[in-house]
Amino acid sequence: MNFLKQALIMQALSWPFFSHSQAEELPRITISKDKQSFALEPSAKQFIPWGFNYDHDDKGRLIEDYWENEWHSVEAHFGQMKKLGANVVRVHLQLGKFMDGPDKVNDKALDRLVKLLCLAEKEPLYLDLTGLGCYHKVDVPVWYDKLSEKDRWDVQARFWEAIAGRCAKSPAIFCYDLMNEPVVPGGKGKDWLGPPFAGKHFVQLITLDQADRPRPDIARKWIKHLVAAIRKHDKRHLVTVGLVDWSLERPGLTSGFVPDKIAYDLDFISVHLYPEKDKVDEALKTLAGFAVGKPVVIEETFPLRCSMEEFGQFIVGSKKHATGWIGFYWGKTPEELRLSKTIPDAMTLGWLEFFEKATAESSEPVTFAFKRKCGPAQGRKEAYEPKAQTYYLHVHDIARFEVKAVAADLEKRPVVLKITGMLDKPEGPLTLYVPEKGGKNKEFKLSHQGFDKELFRIERKDGVTTIEFLPAGRRFLRPGAWFQYVDLFRN
Repeated sequence: MNFLKQALIMQALSWPFFSHSQAEELPRITISKDKQSFALEPSAKQFIPWGFNYDHDDKGRLIEDYWENEWHSVEAHFGQMKKLGANVVRVHLQLGKFMDGPDKVNDKALDRLVKLLCLAEKEPLYLDLTGLGCYHKVDVPVWYDKLSEKDRWDVQARFWEAIAGRCAKSPAIFCYDLMNEPVVPGGKGKDWLGPPFAGKHFVQLITLDQADRPRPDIARKWIKHLVAAIRKHDKRHLVTVGLVDWSLERPGLTSGFVPDKIAYDLDFISVHLYPEKDKVDEALKTLAGFAVGKPVVIEETFPLRCSMEEFGQFIVGSKKHATGWIGFYWGKTPEELRLSKTIPDAMTLGWLEFFEKATAESSEPVTFAFKRKCGPAQGRKEAYEPKAQTYYLHVHDIARFEVKAVAADLEKRPVVLKITGMLDKPEGPLTLYVPEKGGKNKEFKLSHQGFDKELFRIERKDGVTTIEFLPAGRRFLRPGAWFQYVDLFRN
């Protein structure tokens, strides 16, 4: 790996991707106060969508093709995506599987969706539910294609009413994506579906006749109609729509879904963007056009047309405008892909290795629960800084914070605490208490004077105490251990 590639990947890894593997309950996701990213309720902790499109398995089957008879595969795949470090899974639902007629919902399919929600809550993983799919033409009902524009929109609204009615109470919903890559044609269209790609129809028209209406007006009216249907049953979960990268109002090809003209009724913007060889700057310029004052998620991306080095450049550059990234997972683990000799599997392996490394390097090695008189250092929202791989803390008075969870690879991860608020004198040091069998606690004094040099490296400079846990000391960082600081000279 050359220096440039190493540097790009390390930059890409320096994000605080949220991992919920050891959390007690699944918090809901909302838009942050600054309206530019996502946050968890009620903690307001930043949430960065980081996951996979689970759009089909390695045989090309959609989840609805096998989730009834091969549920064990769905469970295994969700477990594998979680292990790789995902916090979001995008699932694609076909209209024909959920609507048996214009006014008839398939309750069996809805029940299966609820089972998927339970699995997501258990893992836990958040779901990006993308609806109204017509990916397999054989699954598109004949009656559906015969409907007028108005009647078709009304059926689509009933679909979303049914979905939202079942999902409204689940904390596992990240968002509802109204449709994958909708398009308003210029003039008249001949078919509701765009040309197939790899045997699937990803692009879909929302009208067959522009009828002299401005295309963005049609898109905006359609979005408003479907959002209203969702809000009848679910007023909390976020709503977006998956846009093709040619949605910008530029000369030539455009989808009609111009970001700044359709954003009002959406909670955030989603774009599907695949950087091309020697055109990373062009992809980043396109991305900038989707930054219209709301959070932007790159809902589909993959090194399909570029090298991994260029893909790394794209991911790093996209941080300026994007606040979420969703790639692909098709059911094969990295171990299985390494045994394959095909080029597609080699590309997928490169992506998964990048994804896995990014997750591991950016997540916290130790999750702390701040109980009293302590927390992130002044001016910081989060104590852990992924790029520096350091915790910046402040303590005062009688402070206590606990080890809530640790990363599986803790022994390989640096654990460094930089703490302000502590005394220079050793009379009131920070102390680590580690529960032992029999109800006793092992104690370790963490003053810069008299510490165990086989376990820690501690220094005091300019009012900051730096505590580095050496490999032998990291084994005492276990759930249930706690830190306590007592200021013996407090007023």
